Formats: sequence, structure tokens, C-alpha cells
Amino acid sequence: MKKSNKSDPAILRQKAEASLKKKTAKPVAPLSEIDSLKLIHELEVHQIELEMQNEELMLAKERADMLTEKYTELNDFAPSGYFTLSHEGKIIELNLIASKMLGKDRSYLINSLFGLFVSKDSKPGFNLFLEKIFNSKARESCDVCLSANGNSLYVHLTGIICENADHCLVTGLDITERKLAEQALQESEERFRAIFEQAGIGMAILNTYTGQIVRINQKYCDFIGYTMQEMLQKTFMDITFHEDIQTNIDYNKQLLEGSNKEFSFEKRYMHKNGNILWGSLTVSPLWKPDEKPQTYFHIAIVENITERKEAKDDLSKELYFSKSLIETAQVIILTLNPDGTIFHFNPYMEELSGYKLEEVKGKDWVKTFIPEEIKQNINEIFGKAINNIPTRGNVNPIITKNKQKLFIEWYDKTLLDSQCRTIGVLAIGMDVTERMLAQDALIESEQKLKSITGAAQDAIIMIDYNGNVSFWNQSANNIFGYSQEEIVGKTLHKVIARNEDNMIHLKAFPVFAKSGTGAAVGKTLELIGLHKNGSEINIELSLSAIKIKDNWHAVGIARDITDRKKQEEKLSESEERYRMLVQQMPDMLSIHANGKFLYANDIILNNVGLTIEEIKGQSVLNFVTEPFRDMVLQNMKKRMSGEQVGEYEIEVIGKNETNRRVIVRSESIKYEQQNAILSVMTDITERKNLEIELQKNYDSQEVLVSLLKLSMENITLKEILYKSFEIIISLPWLAFESKGCIFLFNKKTQELEMFTEKNLSANIQNSCRNVKLEQCYCGKAAVTKQIVFSSCLDADHEIRYPDIHEHGHYCVPILFADQLLGVINIYLRNGHRESDREREFLTACANTLSGIIVRKDNENELNETLENLEKRVMERTSELTDEIVIRKEIENLLKKSEVKYRTLIEQAVDAIFIGDSKGNFIDVNDAAVILTGYTRKELMRSNMEDLFSNDILTATPLRYDLLDKGEIVITERILTQKNGMPIPIEMKTRKMPDGTYQAFLRDTTERKKMEKNIREALDKERELNLLKSRFISVISHEFRTPLSGIFGSVQLLEKHGSKWDDAKKQEYYKRIYSSIQYTNVLLDDVSIIGKDESGRLSANIQAVNVKKLYTQVICDLKSVYGKLVVIKTKNNYKSAEINTDESLLRHILNNIISNGIKYSENKPVDLLIEKYGLQGIQFSIHDRGIGIPAEDMKHIFKPFHRAVNAETIKGTGIGLTIVKRCVDLLQGTIEIESTEGKGTTVKVVLPVTVA
Repeated sequence: MKKSNKSDPAILRQKAEASLKKKTAKPVAPLSEIDSLKLIHELEVHQIELEMQNEELMLAKERADMLTEKYTELNDFAPSGYFTLSHEGKIIELNLIASKMLGKDRSYLINSLFGLFVSKDSKPGFNLFLEKIFNSKARESCDVCLSANGNSLYVHLTGIICENADHCLVTGLDITERKLAEQALQESEERFRAIFEQAGIGMAILNTYTGQIVRINQKYCDFIGYTMQEMLQKTFMDITFHEDIQTNIDYNKQLLEGSNKEFSFEKRYMHKNGNILWGSLTVSPLWKPDEKPQTYFHIAIVENITERKEAKDDLSKELYFSKSLIETAQVIILTLNPDGTIFHFNPYMEELSGYKLEEVKGKDWVKTFIPEEIKQNINEIFGKAINNIPTRGNVNPIITKNKQKLFIEWYDKTLLDSQCRTIGVLAIGMDVTERMLAQDALIESEQKLKSITGAAQDAIIMIDYNGNVSFWNQSANNIFGYSQEEIVGKTLHKVIARNEDNMIHLKAFPVFAKSGTGAAVGKTLELIGLHKNGSEINIELSLSAIKIKDNWHAVGIARDITDRKKQEEKLSESEERYRMLVQQMPDMLSIHANGKFLYANDIILNNVGLTIEEIKGQSVLNFVTEPFRDMVLQNMKKRMSGEQVGEYEIEVIGKNETNRRVIVRSESIKYEQQNAILSVMTDITERKNLEIELQKNYDSQEVLVSLLKLSMENITLKEILYKSFEIIISLPWLAFESKGCIFLFNKKTQELEMFTEKNLSANIQNSCRNVKLEQCYCGKAAVTKQIVFSSCLDADHEIRYPDIHEHGHYCVPILFADQLLGVINIYLRNGHRESDREREFLTACANTLSGIIVRKDNENELNETLENLEKRVMERTSELTDEIVIRKEIENLLKKSEVKYRTLIEQAVDAIFIGDSKGNFIDVNDAAVILTGYTRKELMRSNMEDLFSNDILTATPLRYDLLDKGEIVITERILTQKNGMPIPIEMKTRKMPDGTYQAFLRDTTERKKMEKNIREALDKERELNLLKSRFISVISHEFRTPLSGIFGSVQLLEKHGSKWDDAKKQEYYKRIYSSIQYTNVLLDDVSIIGKDESGRLSANIQAVNVKKLYTQVICDLKSVYGKLVVIKTKNNYKSAEINTDESLLRHILNNIISNGIKYSENKPVDLLIEKYGLQGIQFSIHDRGIGIPAEDMKHIFKPFHRAVNAETIKGTGIGLTIVKRCVDLLQGTIEIESTEGKGTTVKVVLPVTVA
């Protein structure tokens, strides 16, 4: 430390002698020897006193210099940048952090303009900020972007003018991480929201512990049948089939325990309408395996597989049915090999023949079962069947094991494999032995039946055991239109039954044919039949069974009831429409006359808890809350008098005091022979409650935001707290009285002092000016550090005054790090009910105010300390000669400075540790106690190494060697708290001039999480950022070329225009126009890219004149590339107009033809337009240029890609990207054929009318 030489004794001696010489010498009487000795003694004593005082003064000066050096070190070591700027923005002074922000050495930056380091976008805001500081003389702030060594840094600036008004002090806080985090998180959230909401399958985010649905997309809601609002009120258990709930819960437990990283299974869901649906569920956690979030969420993806499951079940049923049908069929099912040997037959064949399949399998069918006299005939029939010539209805006898002869009616089918090769014959045989014997008896019976039924008025129909019509009387002919000749022998249900009824018949008939029983037998049914002309007939059918020769036949008597049904349906439809409307509508519906109920639907009855009998005759007003009764009464009178009444909103009374908000619409009607009113009420209670809740949330957030904004204003703490109190009690939905106050806690007096008040009477202010701890509600809130609520005056309201009235209180403690700062006292109306929402809101307000109070106190304390210290140091330096006075002032200043220095350390946000040369702690602040979890006494007995594990110290030593060299060591390491919890910190250490070590430790847990989120977001966006950077670079370069041409031409015209003739000027005007046209093309491309990225690019389909459009495009291109450009056009498209987007088609043609011109070296470009298919148009553009290399063809539509042979030719590389996007939007296609060195052909096909 360099010491001043002003206190050198020799120099002081010289100054003293010079000063003495200037004084006029006074005559001095001669002194005696004794007086001389006394004088010498006094001078010697005085000299010693002066030397002692000088030593004390030197010691005080050294202490002051050390304190100044500590202040300077603290200033440089602060986490914020400090600047002193002039009116012009010139840097006068700055600290070390400030120089790092600007990326230059501090000596280089002195007298440099701060604005040179401010980005172009931020410069206007910075200039305004600087202007406001010097004009308003108030504290101002702004956010700017600084450019340092090619990097961008976002900084929050806060500035205020100095006392001499020549300079201003500016504080800069690095907010780059916050800015980047906000941008990354916002972009990530927008992308996730788009994917989540637009997904083609159901997606939802759920609380893994509770199963509560917290977010869901519309596809999921459509699957389950509920609205999105309804789904957000449910858990996954509410929509899961009860048998699958436990399985889902077990999987969730595995997810939480980490034994299963994700799971998938098929489960059943309950649709809103009660149906069971199948879904394929896939669940993945939204937390990393090594994370322990406060709340665990997972994402569920659901695919509707109901139809697939049903199809699978149907297939299984069909296979089972087929097998069962074969096993139980009462017909012979026989399979023969191509050589006529037996392959298989069913149990019914075993039953008829007496042979088991195992006895005859592989034997010749004809030799085993066919009588000798017909074997040749059967072999011929088999030959036809094996050659795919079907034989049907052939009847022949077979010989059973017991030599009995049975007559079988056969139906054959050739069996083929997948390659259409014959593999056998399938024969279906029915035992018709009894039929053959009974034919004669049946003919006789039919004759008798005809005579009996011929005169019947009803249709009498009989079908045999095969379902074929065996009897049909004249009345059946009259009803159905078929004659007996047309219908007998045909399957009845295929002729006169509808398809759906025929299917039911086919399933039930085998049972009937076997047992004569069935669901319809012995009953009278009403059915729909089909007339010969295809019309439907309503019939009443009585069905009975009759057994003829061991076979069941059905007899039906049918009567035409078509006319009767039409009349019944008309009446039923009218009644059903009314009943369904009333009972199934979601709204409340009532009918009342003279103010009394005549009818109410189930919705109203359930709401009031009464039956229809109980509510009839009661007054409508009994079920309307008091504020709305007059309105309802007046509207009923208007409606009964014939006046029109619009819809209106009221509140109705429900059971258990559950009132509901409804919208009423009414009409005048006739009911039970009297004039009445039909009222329909739509329940809007949930919507109203939601609106109120959303408004309350919004209001609460607005209040907190307003409080934070107030804290940034350059006003006193008293003004901030007064305005804050006004904002807090201003919410309309809070039943607060518009008065109260804010107390601040005085640590010295241990009392609450009223700091600011609103609308309090003089008596209240005098009585409550100072409140002791535990006294009254406010004192109790201060001691308990909890909100104290009172709905009325009770015994705990200890402070009373003359004009006191009934009221209640919310007394809210203001706490910072569990330290009492004050109490908010809010007056309430008598009888006010406490609510959790109010408590949460007031706690949030108190927490916000605590931060404001602490920050304001710290600012004031720090500003006062710095100002006083600077002032005193300057005074000491300039007044060293005034020894005694300076010494006293320095001593007082040192005491105050030490106190303020200690306060500054204690109020610091970062943990501060001061250790001796061995690392033992000699001082720590409160933040260090909070960070480590140790008490101050425990820390004072500890060493810096005690805070870190051996592994951490080995990996990142404390580096006392670098500290001893004067270096500042900044490291990131893991600190172990007292409870064993490891936390990440940033540690900044340096060696102080007095040999001690000072370390600043900051908890970086939240910053690490944010950095992790930022890294993930940046990784995802790296490719997009690279594309954007390249886009900006390319476009900037392309813009610079035409702008330079314009600028150069304008300069030449300004300089020589007066001397040039019109032709010369026109040449330069054309150059300017050409450059402007080229710039417009670039701007159009940039606009297209911007719209596409933001999702605003869409097709606007309208009629477009094709010839007019491509003529304009060619004209514009010639203005850019010159009139020597040759573009040959051939339009074979007959229609003048097409339906498409004119702007998108213009971009397509402009970019493709422009590429042809640029890469053709002034060779002609061909444009051919012709019809494509039935409703398409094709644009073919052919050039004779340099072509596209084969290896570049697969990249031509990628942004900014340029072929290797085109790098020297002007272009942006986004032309074909824009073309491809425009073609896709128009639902067209694009094909490119190119040969390097010969040219390129581009074909674009567009639909004439885009859907």
C-alpha cells in the first residue's frame, strides 16, 4: 500500500517555518533562566504529545486506507457491474465485472462510449434511458443487449444521476441466462402444446400418485365421450372399467418405484354413455430416473382398439360356431379324398351309419356304403364332383353297419387348395328316408288342408323342417302378392322377410327344426313382411309347431295390420317426441299457471328433492332466491298477458341450500285446458363459478405484478407500502373494509410501529401507533408469525378507543428468512368468513412486500454507506493537517463504517465466509448459516474443508497456492449440508490484504436446473438456429448487392446528372429499377419463409387468369435480368382461368423461371402450359443451363442448399424450398429432371380446383 508523504516531519517543519516567517514578529521580553527552562520543558512535552497524536493519526489513516481498499475490492468483487457515465455516455469509471461484461480491459474502456457496446436494436432504448437519467434526476432502468467479443449479453441497467449532475451511476445485472431460459422454455412449451393438441391419438398428462387428469387433448375426450372440462375433473379410475383399475394402479406403482421405466397394456374404458371401450394404453414418466420432483406426472397415450377387439372376438366366435355346427349338425358332413377314399365325417354320420370314423377312414366310399346296383351311377357323380362340376339334390341310398338302407339327399362341393388344385370333395347329406316314405301321406294331407284353409281370411302358411314353404293359402296370396306356384318350395324368409329378420331366423331355425321350440313359438308377434312389389307390410303372426314323421314343421297365421299400425304410429310418434323432449333434455322444464307448478321434469325434481306430486300446486317463487323474485313475478305477468319476454338470468333454490344459476326462456302454451307458461331453464352454475374463479386468479396475479412494479419505482418505502396497501384492499371480490395499516417492526424497541395507514381515524392512529408484541391481534401475529383472523370484536381485541365499531381483522406477518419485518392489518366487515383463498392471497402479498422492504433497506443502507465513506475519505485526505479533529472524525467514521460493513455482509444474498491462513472460519454471515444448515457457533469451530467431501476436495482442491499469488479462484463444486444433503454451489475465493481468505458461496441448484432445461431446449433448436443464422447471412448478402447498386447509381446521378443527357440518365434509372425489382423478389421470398415458419402461410383459392399471370411474371423478370433475356412460352391450356392461389402460383413460376435464367448464361428458357389429366394443369419450365449434379439432386428442396457448380452464381438457396412449400399447399406435385452441363426441366402439376 502506497503511503502519503504529507506527514513527513521534515516537510512539515519546512512548512511551519515558512508560515512563521510570514507572520509579523512581536517583541518578546527577555526570559529568565527558570522561565526558559519551563518553556523548554513545555515545548518538549508538547512535542511528545504531537508525536503521539501523529502516530495515532497515521494509524487511523492506515485503517482508513485499508477500509477503502476493502471497499474497492468489494466493489470489484460484486456480482453486478458498476459504471460511471457522462452526459454523452462516456465511461468515466467501472468495476471489474463491468469490464468483463464489455469484453475489454478496464484501462481500454475508460473514456470509451458505452453506446458502442450496445446492440443496434437496444441503442434507442439505451439513449432514452441515459436522457431520462439526466433530465428527470430520478432512478431509471432498462434492458439492453451488449456485444462483447462477438457474443451477445443481456443486461438490466439501473441508473441515477450523481450529486454534481455531471455524471450518473449505472448498475448492470447480467440477465442473459434468464432471457435465454424464458425464450427456450416458451418455444419448447409452444411446440409441445402444438404436438399435444393436434395429435391423432388420445394424449393426457396425469398425476401419477392421485391419477388426476391435469391436461388432455380433444382426441382423448372424443374417445371417452366427455368434454375437456369434464375430463379435467376426473381421475383415470373414473373412466376405467372396474376390473382393470387395480392393474393400472399396480403399473403406476412400478413406475414410481423405478422398477418399470414405462408400460403398455390393453384396458377397458367406460364411455360417458355407459358403453365399454377397448384402448391400447402406453404410459411414460415425465421425470428423469435420477430426479425427485415435488410432484410426479406421467403422459398417457391411448389408441381406440374397440373395433379390432370386437373383430377378433367375432372371428373366435365364428370359428367356434363353425366347429360346433359341424359337430352338432343334424346332417351328414363327409369329406372324400381325390381317389374316393374316406377322409372324415361328422358324429351325425357315425350315428346314422353305425360306423366310427376310425373303422372306415381311408376305405373306398362307394365299396363301403353304396348298394351294388347304383355303384356305377355314384362313381359317375363322384367323377363330376372331383372335376369341379357340382351336383345338388341327388338322392341315393346307403347301407348302414346293421345292413339298414337309408335314403340320403346329397349336395357336393369340390375342395381346392391355394393353387386351385383339387384336394377332395365335400358332401353334405340329409337323411330323407322318412320323407320318401311319407310323400304319399303328405299329398293326401295337403288336399285336406287346402279345402279347410281356402276360405280363411288370414294367411295360413306352413314351412317344413328345411324352412321351405309347404303350404300357402289364397289369403297369403292376397297379402303378400305371391301365388302358390311361385312360393311353394322356396325358403320363406328369403322371400318375405327383411334381411335382419332372416338372419335371426337362420340362427334360431336349427333349434326349432330339432326340438320344435323357439322364442316365437306359441306367441303372437307383430312383424314387418315384404310384398312381392317390394313394399313393407305390417303383419300380426301367430306361430305354432307341428311334428310330422319326426320332423318339426311351422304353421303361421298372418293378418295384415298395416293400416292399424299407421294410425298407432302417428299417435305414438307425437307422444314419444314430447316425452323424449321433456325427460331427456339436459335443461330444467316446468309448466305453471297463476304462479303455481302444473308439471316439472326430472331435472327440476332432482334439484329440489321433491316428487311430481309434492311440487304440484306449489308457488314458483318458493324456489327462487329473494333478489330475483320480483323479476320472475313481473316476467310471468308479461308472458300471461301476451307480451314477449326475452331470456333472463336468475338464481333458484335447490335441496340442501345448493342454489343454482340458470337462464330462463319461456313461452305461452295451452295445458290441461288452461293458459299456462312453459319455462326452460339452462343451468349455468358451473360456468359462473368458473368465471368467478378465473377472475379471482387473474386479480390476484395482477395485484402481485403491481406490487413488483411498484418496487421498481424510484419512490420511498413509505410511498411504496401505502400504494401497495391500496392495491391489496382494492380487489372487488374481497369483503375487506377500505381501511387498515402496515406496521414495521422496530428491533430496538421491540414494538410494531405504524408506518403507513389508509382511512384510519385519529383515535385509531393514536391508540395503535405503537403495538407491543403479543398485544392485540397484530402483536399476536408478530409473535406467532402466522396470520391471525377475527370475524368480530372479542376479548383478544385488547386495544379499544372511543369510536370503535364492530369489525373483524386479518393480521398478516411480513417475514423474511423467518425474521419479522412487520404486520399488515386489514379491517373486515363484522361476521366476515375466513377463506383459504384469502389467506393464500394475503400470504403471497406479505412475501412480496418482505422482499421489497429488505431490498429497499439494503439499497438505502448501501447507498448511505458508500456516500458517507466516499465523503469522509475525501475529507480525511484533504484535511490531514487538522490532526485532532480529523482523528476524532476518523474514529467515529471507522465505528460507523464497521457497523455498516457488518450490516452489508449480513444482508448479502450470497453466503460469505472469512477464514484465517489455515482455512479456519473467523467470520460468517446469516446466508452462510442458511446455506450450510450449521449454526454460527458450529461454523466458527469449523474449517472450509469440513464443508466438502474428500472426493470433491480431490477433484477440485481449494487452491491456496493460486490465492496466495493474488488470483481470484472461481469454481463450481458440491457442498455437503449438515443434514448430509449435497447441493451444487458456485464458489468465488480471494486472499485479502490482511492475510485472511474471503469466499462467496452461491446455491446454484435452481440455476443448474434452468441450465439443464436450456441445454435441452438449445439442443433441440440448434439445427433451427443454424438454419436461421445461415438465412440471415445469405439474405443480408443478397440484399447488400442490389442496395449497393442503387446507392452507387444514385451517387452518380447526384454528381453527374446535370451534365448527362436523358439517355444516359435513363440507363442508370433502369439499373436502379432493376435492383429494386430484385430486392422486391428477395422480400417476397423472406415474407413466404416468415409466414411458413409462423404457420400463417395458407392457400386462398380464387379464379386466376393464367396468361395474364405468367405474362406479368416474365415482364418482372425481364426488368430484373434485362430485356435480352429470352423466355419462349407455349400455352396449350384451353381455359382462360383456373381456381388456385394467385400469390403462391406467382412465387412458383417466378422462382423456377428465375433459376432457369440465372443458370443458363443468356440461353433461352421454355415455358409450356398444358392440361394434365381430367382436372389438372401442368407448367413445364426447361432451360439449357449448367444443370444439377446427380449428388445434389436429393438435397435440392432443403433450405440454403446450393449445388457445387452454382456457388459462384448469385442466389439464396431458398427458391426451390419456397416452390416446394407452395406446391404442397396447392396439393400439387413437382418433378425435376436435370443433366449436368445440358440443362434442367421442372414440371409442376396443380389441380384446377383445390379442395
